Formats: sequence, C-alpha cells, structure tokens
Amino acid sequence: SASLKLSGVSVKTAGDLPRLLNANGEIKYRGVETNVFVTSGIAKLTGYPDVKVQKGKFSVPDYTQKPLPAVLSLDLSSSASSMAVLTARKPLNVKTISGLEPSNISGSIAASVSTNLVLRPNNRIETKSWSVKTTVKNGSSRSKIAGRSISAANVKVALSSKSKVADVKGNAKIDGVQADIALVQPLDGSAAKNSVTMQLDDKARKKLGIETGEVISGPIAVSIGSQRNGGTSITVDLKRAKLSFPWIGWSKGKGVSATATFSMFDRNGTTTLKDIRLRGRGFSAGGSLVADKSGLRSANLKNIKLNKTDDLDVQIARTKSGFDVAVNARSYDGRSIIKSALNNNRASTGKGLRVNVKGKVRRLLGFNGQILSGVSIDLAQRGSSVSRANLKAVAAGDASTVFSLAPVDGRVQTKIKTNNAGSVLAFLDIYSKLSGGTMSAQLNTDSKGLSRGRITASNFKLLNEPRLAALLKAPSKNVAGLDRDQVRSFLKTVPTKNAKVDSLLAEIVKRPGSLQITRGRLLGGDASAAFEGTVYDRNNRMKITGTFLPGRGLNTFVSKIPLLGLAFGNGKTSGLLGITFQLRGAYNNPQIRVNPLSIVAPGVFRKLFKF
Repeated sequence: SASLKLSGVSVKTAGDLPRLLNANGEIKYRGVETNVFVTSGIAKLTGYPDVKVQKGKFSVPDYTQKPLPAVLSLDLSSSASSMAVLTARKPLNVKTISGLEPSNISGSIAASVSTNLVLRPNNRIETKSWSVKTTVKNGSSRSKIAGRSISAANVKVALSSKSKVADVKGNAKIDGVQADIALVQPLDGSAAKNSVTMQLDDKARKKLGIETGEVISGPIAVSIGSQRNGGTSITVDLKRAKLSFPWIGWSKGKGVSATATFSMFDRNGTTTLKDIRLRGRGFSAGGSLVADKSGLRSANLKNIKLNKTDDLDVQIARTKSGFDVAVNARSYDGRSIIKSALNNNRASTGKGLRVNVKGKVRRLLGFNGQILSGVSIDLAQRGSSVSRANLKAVAAGDASTVFSLAPVDGRVQTKIKTNNAGSVLAFLDIYSKLSGGTMSAQLNTDSKGLSRGRITASNFKLLNEPRLAALLKAPSKNVAGLDRDQVRSFLKTVPTKNAKVDSLLAEIVKRPGSLQITRGRLLGGDASAAFEGTVYDRNNRMKITGTFLPGRGLNTFVSKIPLLGLAFGNGKTSGLLGITFQLRGAYNNPQIRVNPLSIVAPGVFRKLFKF
C-alpha cells in the first residue's frame, strides 16, 4: 500500500474534459485498487468562467482487469453557461437541454457528476454509464423557451444515462410571474413531458395576456404539461377563485372546490381547447372551444350542469359585433338567473358585446316547485343588459304564458301575460300565496333604469295568507256602537285559507334597487283593500301601508244600522268598516302592524289612512 499527497498539480482528465489545474488531494494505492482523491482544483473553459472542483474521486477497483474499469465522480460549481459547456463534452455527453444554449443562460450551478468508464489501450475511454445532479440558483435565459421568458430560476436537475431524461424541478418566473416547474426533457431530442404550475391572481393573468373578464376573479393554480400528440395538458384549480357566469346569474363562491382540465393546441395563431372538463361540487360541463388573437371564435359545450337538475348543450359562434348562442336544454334550473334579473340594479348602458341567444328548454325550473314547460327563448343582450327578449311557455294547468321585451319610442317596453298568475308569481318567487287567475303587466323603462307601469290580475284566490288572518282579529272592545261579539262573528265569515278576489290593480315604479306600488287595489270577492308603499328598497326592506275592507257581510250588517248607514254609507254596502295596517321590515319577512277595527270614510279608495 502507498499514499501520496498532491499539491498544485495538473491532472489530465478523461476524454474532452479540460485539465484539472492547481489540484490538491491524495493518491491511495492498496493491492490492486487505486483511488485518486481531489479536495480542490479548477478547470478552465475558453470564453467561460472557471469551473471549481470542491471534491473528486477517480477509482480503479482492480488494475489487473482487461480492459480496465474505472469510476469518476466530481462535485463542481460554476456559472450555468460553464457547466452547460462542460457536461456536454465527452465522456459525460450530456446534451444541452432544448432551447438552453450556453451563451444564452446565466446563473450559478453546483453539480455532482458520476460516470463509470472503461479504459482501453492508446488512451481510448468508453463511458458505460453516468449521472449528473445539479442545483441551479437564479438562472435565466436570454432566449425565450416555448415563447416565454424565464428568469430567477431556482431548480434541481437530475440526468442519467439510465433514465435518458433530464428531470427538472423547482421554481422560476415565467414572463415575470412566479411558477413551480417540473420538466422531463428526453436527452435524445424527442418530445418533452413538461409540467409548470403557476399561482395566478388577477394581476398576474393580465400580465400573461390571459383575460378572464367577469368569469374568473381571484387566485387560481394552473398546471401545464406536455402531451405526445404535440398538445399541452392544462389543469386549473379554481377553489380560491370566484367563478361567475353573469349572463345567466350563476356563480361559484371562493372556497368551493372546482377544477377545469383540457388539452390545448396552438397552430398558426389559433388556439383549440379539446376535452374540456369542468368539475365542481354540484356542477359540471364538457366540450371544446376555439380562440384566436381576437378572442373566442367558437365553443361547443355539452351536458352542462350548473345545478343537479340541469342538462343542456350550448353552441357559441362569434359574429362581427359579439356572439350567437344556441341553447338546447332538456332541463334547466332558472332560479339563479331569475334572482339576478329581479335584483339587477344596473341601468342599461348600451355598451359591451352583443349576444343573441335562441333555443328551447323542455323544463325550466323556478321557485316554489313551479315549472314552465315547452319554453322557447329569443333574446338579444348588450353587455349585461337585455335589449330584446321573447319567451313563450306553458305554466301549470296548461296555462299559456308570454313574456316580451323590446325597444319602443326610445324606451324598453316589458310585457307579461299569463293564464295562471299564481303559478308564474310563485315561479318568479314574487308571491307564493296566490292560486290561479289571469295576469298582465306592462313596464316602460328609460335609459336611466326608471320603470313605470301597471299590473292587473283577476279571478284568483289567496291561500293560507297568515297576514290576512292577522287582519281579521276581533277588536278588544266595542267599536262605533257595534257589539264586539257581533263583529267577531262577522269577521269569521271571511275565509282566510281560500279567500276569493275578483280583481287586482296596481301601478308600479321600479328604480335600480327599489320597487314602489301606488294606487294598489284588491276589489270584490271575500275581501278588498287599498294599499301603497315600497315593496323593497336598496336595503331590501319593505314599507307598505293600506286599508283592508273585510267581507261584504260585515259592511252589509253596518249599513243596516240606521244612524251609521245614513251617516257613512247612505245605505251603500262598501267602504264603511275598515282596518288600517302596515307591512314593514325585511322584504322576505316583513312584520304586520294592525290598527283596531274602525269606521272609515267611503272615499277610502281615494285616500289611504297612514300610520
């Protein structure tokens, strides 16, 4: 055995690798085994920074073997460009990763290199196997990779002759946006298997040229991978973002899990997304779309389920001014779009894309278990505002229902007519205690969002209206000479579970965020009333006052009292006894306040009693 210390020596290395200069270390010889240990040294590359050797070992396990086996291992550090040049030389033969030419890259690299060699006569060296593990700090490339700028890369790269790939993992800035990177680059130049994960907020998406408008807001995680067919696989985690389709009143809130996956192909400036799969809690969709530099060109979406009862297909085609949309729905839950339309506080701006929607909906689900069937839709929308609409449907009981919206004399005129007012009002979640009846309404809306119009209804019933029962409570004492017990017996004649009403008339004023009623009247049947006030304001609160006239029987009884009949009614049977009331509080659950039963003037329909 022998041991020799080395200091400041020059060592010829293998193949095309440069000499090791100013090397320090030790040679150890024992039996048939020889090991050369290097503790420091440098390798010079013309035109590039020196490569430093922190540790190295050259081992010949048995010099008696022919040909002679050997193992070389080195721990190196230098600039990224120097390491790219060094590892590309024989016997390492590590090709430069596609697109990363040594002269175009910067940063620092620490590498561990190991290679198994065979030494033959006449200085011939064969490489049997090799592996390289590197750590890149603050790496960047002056040339773009896959059309993107790469900077501030901190990654680890593992290469080996056995795997025949470069496995890259770490993070970097892509076009200035921080991203997690996982790349698998074959060393033979074949297609790569790449995966890049980026956390993109609204600002980052805009920086990358990804415009999501009102559809996506908030941070998303995007994973990008490569496919053998030349496409790119993309997975988007939407859990932390809000996903919204404002034109149909649907949205997914932040924190609700959702993912979108698709394959992307870019050819000649056209991007095609295939095999789209949107999945979330209670909603899903699939299909394909095509986009170019001008944005969305076309889309074909199948089996859309925004709620568990949905089942619809949508086709979209770009026009000169917007899009044409064709809808074919077996079933669609329309509650979100109904709520959005009724709560829409924005006036029409006349700005934005033009969207024309036509289609059929076999079953359109609304509120309170109500369904419209055989629905045909034809509407035009500009931005977030509907400029023209026609809807025909059949409500419960085969009741014809027609809705229309169209510009008339500089205003937007809205009409609705149905032969089942109770079903339609419950469908819209406006009022659910009404049964049957015909109804028609007309509204004229100006450019500022102010709507005025009238609603009429006839021959309907009030079903189990709890506030009607509250109005019919007997007074605590005799009233205007009437015996309390007699009044109570007459009040009981008014049915509270199935009260008939001959007609309803009201004039309404709707502003962005509020709805008011004036000259409201319920006439005939088992009860009559006059009312006016605010149905809801910007704070979603109600304040309606009015006078309720119980059934004809009580007023007939009063008219038979000579003094009262002559003084107040002159023998007439209406407008003699009434109950003033007020509905006040939250729109969905207002509280009723009732004044004691009192004599009211016959002209109650001309002037309401106020609280």
